[in-house]
Amino acid sequence: MADGQVTVVVRLEAKPGMEARVREELASLLAPTRQEPGCLNYDMHESPDDPSLFLFHENWTSRADLDRHLGTPHLRHWLGIADSLLAEPMQLGLWRKTD
Repeated sequence: MADGQVTVVVRLEAKPGMEARVREELASLLAPTRQEPGCLNYDMHESPDDPSLFLFHENWTSRADLDRHLGTPHLRHWLGIADSLLAEPMQLGLWRKTD
């Protein structure tokens, strides 16, 4: 993907009984990530019909800024515990705006 603004959409599903812990861990990512250079938005969503489903919608000014985010201590912490809390691997997609 060429450098330029990048959109990230991540879908996550908590293991049964782990919904509150996942919500807490994901919420702890919001403030530090929103302070990172290049973060345009970092929004967490929860399904109104299924409390085990979460979705992140993120926009970054560049792929380089996103790559830096992936190496931050707070995100590395999450990545280190995600397998024990999630029912399946995170589904991550990179997107670019077309207009």
